[in-house]
Amino acid sequence: MKTIYQSMLISPLNATLIGLLLLAGLIGAYSWFGYRKITKDARQDWEYRVRENMQDLRLRKQDYINAYIKTGAPRASKYLAVIIASIAVLIIPAFALIELFLHYVWIWSGKSRVFEPPFLVWQYSSFFLFLGILASIVWVFVRAYHRRSPGLMRDALIDARNEYWPEQKVKIGPNPIQLKAEDYGKNGFGKLNTLFEDALGFHRQTDNNYNNSGHICEIYSLEDAKICVHVNAAGKDFSAKSHPFFFPGEFARHDDKPRHGEIIILLPQADAAYQKIIASGLCENKYRAGVRRNTYHVKLPYLGIYIYNAN
Repeated sequence: MKTIYQSMLISPLNATLIGLLLLAGLIGAYSWFGYRKITKDARQDWEYRVRENMQDLRLRKQDYINAYIKTGAPRASKYLAVIIASIAVLIIPAFALIELFLHYVWIWSGKSRVFEPPFLVWQYSSFFLFLGILASIVWVFVRAYHRRSPGLMRDALIDARNEYWPEQKVKIGPNPIQLKAEDYGKNGFGKLNTLFEDALGFHRQTDNNYNNSGHICEIYSLEDAKICVHVNAAGKDFSAKSHPFFFPGEFARHDDKPRHGEIIILLPQADAAYQKIIASGLCENKYRAGVRRNTYHVKLPYLGIYIYNAN
C-alpha cells in the first residue's frame, strides 16, 4: 500500500509542481551567483579607476557599485525564476477558482447539460481560463520587468552625481593636478592665479627652478590638495625628464587617458567665487560655466571645477 507521500510524488500535478519549483530554484541560484559576480566586477572596476586616476570625483564608491549592479545585473533570470515559482504556487488556487467559477456558471444556466462538468464545454473552458491565468501572471512580471528597467549606466551615474554632496572642503584628482599656463591663452598665469588664489582660496608658493629645469612652477595648496601651474621659461620648452606628466606614458593605456583634472570644493560664498572666475576671463569662447542646483560648474581645458555652496 502506497503512503500518502508516495502518492503525492506520483501524482502528475504534484510532480509538475515539484519540477517547476526545482527549475525556479536552479534559475534563482544562477541569478544569485550572477549578482555576486557582477558585484565583484563592480568593485574591481572601481579600484582600477581609482588606481589609474580615472574615477569621477562626484561619485562615491558605493554609488558607482550600485549603478554598475543596477544596469548590469542578470535581471531576466531573476524575473524568470519568480514567474516560474509564482506559477507553481498559484496552480492549485487557480484550478480551484476555475472550478468554482464554472460550477456557478452551470448553476446560473439552470444546470444546463451544455455547461455540466466534466463535459466538453467545461473542459475547454477550464483549459482556456487556465491559460488566461498563466498569461496574466507572466504579463504582470514582464510589465514590471520593463517598467523597472534601469536604462543605461550613464543615466544611473548622472542621477548619482546629481545627488552628490561633498563631505570635505576640497577634493581633487589627480593629486597633484599638473597644468600649463600657456594652455589658458594670453596671461594664462594671471588668470589661473585669480582662479586658484582669489576665487577658490588656495595658498600659493613659487618654485623658480622646478626639477632643476629653469622653469617656474606656481604651487597652489589647500588642505592636502595641490595644483601645480607650470610657466614656460622664455625660449625653453618643457622636457620629458623634468615634466614627464605632459608627455605620453610608457604604456598604451596611459597614453589613452586624457590629461584632465577635477576640483570639488565647498565654499561659504560660492556665488562670489564663481563671479570672480567669470571676471578672470577664463570662461570666454569655448570655455563653459554654469549654475545648477546651488552648484557652480566651470569647465576649462584639462580642468573641471565644481563649487558647492556651503550655506
